[in-house]
Amino acid sequence: MRSPRSSRPASAGAGFTLTELIIALFVMIEVIIAVLLLFDSSNKLSRTQTHVAELQQSMRIAQYELVRNTRMAGRGGLPARGTFGNAPIEFYDGPAIGVVNNASDDLGILTGPASASNPKLLPGTDALRVRGVFSGVIYQLNSADSAAFEKSDENGDGLRTITVNRLSPAGVPQNLKPLADLILAETAVPEALIVTSPLDDAMFVVVELDAGNSQVVPADSSDPDQVVLAYQFDAGTGTHTAAYRAISNPTGHAPGAGFFPDAMETAAFVGVLEEYRFYIREEYATPGDNTTELSPRLARARVFPGTNVAYESANNLRSDIADNIWDLQVALAVDANKDGALTETAAASDTDEWLFNFGDDDPLDPEWSANVDAPLFYLQLSTLGLTDRRDRNYQAPLIGTLEDHGYTTPPHPLNTSPQNRMYRHRVQRTLVDLRNL
Repeated sequence: MRSPRSSRPASAGAGFTLTELIIALFVMIEVIIAVLLLFDSSNKLSRTQTHVAELQQSMRIAQYELVRNTRMAGRGGLPARGTFGNAPIEFYDGPAIGVVNNASDDLGILTGPASASNPKLLPGTDALRVRGVFSGVIYQLNSADSAAFEKSDENGDGLRTITVNRLSPAGVPQNLKPLADLILAETAVPEALIVTSPLDDAMFVVVELDAGNSQVVPADSSDPDQVVLAYQFDAGTGTHTAAYRAISNPTGHAPGAGFFPDAMETAAFVGVLEEYRFYIREEYATPGDNTTELSPRLARARVFPGTNVAYESANNLRSDIADNIWDLQVALAVDANKDGALTETAAASDTDEWLFNFGDDDPLDPEWSANVDAPLFYLQLSTLGLTDRRDRNYQAPLIGTLEDHGYTTPPHPLNTSPQNRMYRHRVQRTLVDLRNL
């Protein structure tokens, strides 16, 4: 016979007690919390690294655009000589390079008071102006052919022409389609043409294209054999002739006197002159609402050379290059004593040949103002960028001085506001050799 089943409870080893379950639950919760904290920490680190990477990319783009255009400044024959001033703003003004130093509180990129049609510079930042043949071709002319270049008289009366052939004097093909497109465009643009003498690279003149009286040979050709450029030089005609004349550097006359070079009977090169201005545009998180957070951008404005007129469209005054760039500072290396070498000191002094690198630099000091023909060797471009978002657990080190822009006296909001110090920042500097000057 089978023995009856035991009615005793199962052994304790067959399950878990309530105490054991509670302990296991607490351990599991602690493990989950630790994993979540690790995930959160990793996520925060990833976001920070992403913001820093975006900042570095923005800084690289900013410096690339600034350096690329600065190195091309003067292409086509513009010299680097300049004049200096400090009222109402400090500035350096040369045909190829210009600098506005430490913009005042209400300055627009068109030099007048800021407005909806004149984008505002972020106060304290610099603006860099460059001129040259940037995107176009420098065409070679047949200087031995007296008919290839009709010289304007001293007063610039009447139309004159410049003839550009598809084959250069050396027999090298030249693409004339860009010139033909300017002439055949539905809307004529009063482009600036820089014309250089074969006698001296420093002998040049800037004239205004008269597209309506220019010719393409054969007419309407997509690959013309010849383009005849009509031009105006008389300040009483054309749209921007007075401004273009002021850029010219005629031998035998004072710079900007508005005369045609006396000895310029022939021409060797011609190109379309362009002007760009790089600046930090004051923008806010909500455009037009200055009660929202500041969100400045490095921008580029294109104008007709020597004017305060936007090139073709007002949109060309606010072409964005990089976000979250808070400062642009430009320092100029000028060989003030013309000894072929540069002297740099650790503080502002009469022997320091860098302008706008110290707060005490005065462009009207004799070392600068008395040497307008002193060679310009280098530009140092400095940019300050901030991350797009704050890091709540971070306080950035204080920003000291960027060239001659001090952030400590008077205290700058980026230093004094704990909220603003949560932004991570980077400073990048590039020394640019002005290869065309």
